[in-house]
Amino acid sequence: LQALALVHERPDGPWDAEELGARVGLSRTRFFERFTRAVGEPPARYVARWRVFVAADTLKKQDVSTAELADRLGYGSEDAFARVFKRYLGVTPRAYRREQLEAS
Repeated sequence: LQALALVHERPDGPWDAEELGARVGLSRTRFFERFTRAVGEPPARYVARWRVFVAADTLKKQDVSTAELADRLGYGSEDAFARVFKRYLGVTPRAYRREQLEAS
């Protein structure tokens, strides 16, 4: 899917069903239906999960603040980023970083 490539290339992009649909030449509704059927989850959930994956990988490899990482990934605030991160991984970004440091 071309939409996946867009999200993967620019996880900080303004990706919602309307924007992604416009980029691939489909209406928001049509895009939402096709994306969900092909990927197995709605676009917003996929984008959030991908951003958390990118964040977790970055926290393992770089010494970056959660505020900077939130900004890099397109979140309006560090708190919003931390809530999404915790929803998917069960811990805050700071706790995740601590766990990674302790494991290595």
